[in-house]
Amino acid sequence: MRRLRMIAKRPFLQSADQDDAVALAFAAFVQATNPDPGLVGAAFLAARAEQQGDIGVDVGALEGEQVHLPSLGQDLDLRACLDAVPADHPWLVRDLGDRLYLRRQHAQETRVASALAARLSAPPTPLAPAADTWLQQTAASLDAFSRVQLDAARAAAQSSLFVLAGGPGTGKTRSIARIRMTLLRLGPNQRVLLAAPTGKAAQRLRDSLKQLAPLDPDTAALPIQATTVHRLLQQTSTLELADALIIDEASMLDLALLDRLLCLLPMHTRLILVGDPDQLASVEAGRVLADLIEHLAEYDPGQHQHRRLRHNFRAEASLQPLANAVLEGDVQAFRDALEVPLSPATCVEMADAEALQQWLGRSLAARLQSGAVWNRDLGLLCALRRGRFGAEGLNAWLSSSWPSWPSADAGEPILLTEHADEMDLWNGDLGWLRSEAGVQYFEIGNRRLPASLLPRHEPGFALTVHKAQGSEFDTVVLVLPNRVSPILSRELLYTGITRARKQVVLVGSAAVLEAALGKPRVRSSGLYARLRLNAQVPGAKVAP
Repeated sequence: MRRLRMIAKRPFLQSADQDDAVALAFAAFVQATNPDPGLVGAAFLAARAEQQGDIGVDVGALEGEQVHLPSLGQDLDLRACLDAVPADHPWLVRDLGDRLYLRRQHAQETRVASALAARLSAPPTPLAPAADTWLQQTAASLDAFSRVQLDAARAAAQSSLFVLAGGPGTGKTRSIARIRMTLLRLGPNQRVLLAAPTGKAAQRLRDSLKQLAPLDPDTAALPIQATTVHRLLQQTSTLELADALIIDEASMLDLALLDRLLCLLPMHTRLILVGDPDQLASVEAGRVLADLIEHLAEYDPGQHQHRRLRHNFRAEASLQPLANAVLEGDVQAFRDALEVPLSPATCVEMADAEALQQWLGRSLAARLQSGAVWNRDLGLLCALRRGRFGAEGLNAWLSSSWPSWPSADAGEPILLTEHADEMDLWNGDLGWLRSEAGVQYFEIGNRRLPASLLPRHEPGFALTVHKAQGSEFDTVVLVLPNRVSPILSRELLYTGITRARKQVVLVGSAAVLEAALGKPRVRSSGLYARLRLNAQVPGAKVAP
């Protein structure tokens, strides 16, 4: 079958060879079983949506758009494609009026909506006296902003499902600590599991909670372990015995992963999701945290099952106006935030890759010589993965030039791209490749491992913004494409900026930055609509 060519100006319908490969293959497969042009077009649309991170296609929102099938020599209206899907088709589904789905995604979305609705409609459980007493005693010594964290803990301890949202610096991790301390007081031998979508995020959660353990002397001696959601799914007996599960960085949860989790998680196990819904969504398809929070804002006005943290506790909160301007797509406010005296954010423009390398060589070397540690104090992030302005290109350049850098004796940063369960190493872990007495070893945290035992890895000088989710650095250098690219979005820019605790340097032209500010990337999904429908069934709680 020859290529399908999309005739439309909307970003959703712009065809790109690499991105379309899976969708084209699926369309060819469907055509081999049924040559109906509308059905073949529907197959392409549904598969293409998944490749773009969407759950289905809202055909009603694309009224009048067409798909062109060169092999058939005709243009098909998207509505005609939707109408061509029979109710009993094995791989495609029409539902919620005008939504077109892959049947697999439809089943996942339906199951997730049903499972979430069941938890949201479950009656609250009484708070154990020990937990209530601790919350009251702790609240007496806190200011009003910190007491919001205890309010969240009280609500989470009484809910089957609780969602905590907030941006960087709003106290999400401290709230997780206090939620955990409350849950441990709900009864004897409470089993509270901690997890995150990536190994790096899980490690950061564990380390942060260990630092916060002295907040509660009564539970400080209890072990704190955090794992990945993927690894937890392999431990069904652990899930079955758990009293509660707290998942940090929940914006990175995709629909398929949450579906698997909810299918295994018993109803008696409380589920607490924590994250920033304004960050980039998951790598795989779906936007479950954002959909769920949007629903709860309407369904739960009393905030019994969700909280949104808004106060920024960071002393270096001066990056907040810049982040807010990005979320609002306000170009003037963005410029103003860059131009205020002593702004922690600066912007530089590079004419080409050679100029970028020269500037990075000077800028990064100066920071490293002043004592900064790569991937702790300093993070080099890229919007793109490939190309000379992308993570792969910069990693290749830095790897080849690194031996001549003054800080090369400290070793080379390495990013793991594969799990190694037997060594407790996870995809996304960052460490250092170092040598001693002619022997290479990999250092991560306080551990040293023989370099020969490492799973697949790559240079870790530069990370994509997606890979950097769950990490924070004192200073972030964010390298954007040297020309306007489809990858740009407000969410990408916001996520990159908010990886910085103190300072951010944006490498990009005004045109590129304004293109990102003008492009919110809202994934298409039917989950919000399904949650609303489920909330209206008899016996379910509906917001007044």
